[in-house]
Amino acid sequence: MAGDSARVMEEANALAESGAFSKAAEVFARAAGLAEGPEAARPLEAQAQCLLELGRLDEAVAAAKRATELRPEWAAGFATLGRALLNGGNLQDAVDTLAEAARLAEVASAAPAASPAERELAEELTHDSREARGHLVRHWADHHDVMLRGASFTSLTIRQSFDCRYCRLSGHQGPGGAIWAAGVVLAQQLLSQPPPPSVGAPSWKGLRILELGSGTGVAGLAAAASGAEVLLTDRQDLVALMQQNIGLNNATFACSSGKALCGVYDWLTEPPPEVLRPWDLVIAADVIYSFAAVEPFAQALGAVLAPPAPVDEGVRVGAPLAIYAHNPRSSDLDAEMLKAFEARGLSVKEVGRPGAEPVGNVTKEALQRVVLYEIRPARPVCQPASGGARAAASAVAAQAEGGAGAAGCVSGAAV
Repeated sequence: MAGDSARVMEEANALAESGAFSKAAEVFARAAGLAEGPEAARPLEAQAQCLLELGRLDEAVAAAKRATELRPEWAAGFATLGRALLNGGNLQDAVDTLAEAARLAEVASAAPAASPAERELAEELTHDSREARGHLVRHWADHHDVMLRGASFTSLTIRQSFDCRYCRLSGHQGPGGAIWAAGVVLAQQLLSQPPPPSVGAPSWKGLRILELGSGTGVAGLAAAASGAEVLLTDRQDLVALMQQNIGLNNATFACSSGKALCGVYDWLTEPPPEVLRPWDLVIAADVIYSFAAVEPFAQALGAVLAPPAPVDEGVRVGAPLAIYAHNPRSSDLDAEMLKAFEARGLSVKEVGRPGAEPVGNVTKEALQRVVLYEIRPARPVCQPASGGARAAASAVAAQAEGGAGAAGCVSGAAV
């Protein structure tokens, strides 16, 4: 059987060298069928190379992938798979696969008995891996990233998650994966203006800020770039995007002594302990875009806003003020929103704002529609928390007073 495979391989090689790639691919497939176990990897990888020459990329990927499964330590198999993925436009998968090929080739080339060809392959794959990574970075910059600029040359890079065949940003997170006009207005407000007088601080530096419904995190990241310590929160499926955007901007935060962390807060559940702690300010942008969002947001806001006087057995948990950037969509929706706030003892006041500059696909007209609200508790006493929430809040608040960070938060890792 092995001898038959070797003879067929010779025939296939001759066909490939003559440029008869279609026929050679068929014969390599026959050789793979005659080979046993890992020995089939070599003809499969050769078949994939022929299919690449023919532009039959899906078939090339399938053949090369099978080769890597049969010989998971073989750099050449991963190299061909990576090139097939790259030619097919699957940039992120190609980057990871070529990086693995380069790693395997480096291991092989470091062996005492390594041949010059193996060392040459390691250098070639290291170069290919870096080049593929460059393609991916340029793709992100051209199609997913927007730049947000503030005062003193501060700039933020915000990556958006759209449905994309070239990388793993899929858009499955829905509206939260993109930036919208209200987020841009609030972000530029945080980058260019001091805190509201009622916050009692001349600058954002060192303020503790909670963002609800962060999405990409554009507003919360702007606060961190201005020197605040910010916790971005949203659903679980948006955590990875928030982490990525934190990582993209960590150098900017370091320059302003700001800090950004992120965590999960699903408004249909009880607030997690890291949310129930003292805050100087709560921020949110464009989270009410349907009637279904009104009650969950009002409930979440009511849970994290507290009057300035100590409550809850002497421990103030929450913030005395929220800034909400709202995009009006209908008078009925706005009326429902204000009614829900009032039902929770929250007072709402529209405040002025400076002009905002277009960013990405966000137009000047969209920016001009945005309204900024200051929201604060209107009653002197908050609704009592449940026993479990009260205990968790007291513990987290006591920890915060001792200088600890936001417990349970997920820190952003640089990409």
